[in-house]
Amino acid sequence: MQPDSKHFHMLLFKKLGNNPLTSFILICANAPFIILATFFYANTFALMLTCVVFIIAYILSYRLLIR
Repeated sequence: MQPDSKHFHMLLFKKLGNNPLTSFILICANAPFIILATFFYANTFALMLTCVVFIIAYILSYRLLIR
């Protein structure tokens, strides 16, 4: 089996060509959502809103990388 080249991290790596930079960008992109989830662990609405914002950001970023 061949690895799938359409994974988000593979698309980002192809654009950047630098593995450490790819890792750094992925960590920075996920950190706000992890921090928000930690702060609002008891607030269901805030967690749902965080998920929706993450999904929208992911889809938009993926579409930009696919072009």
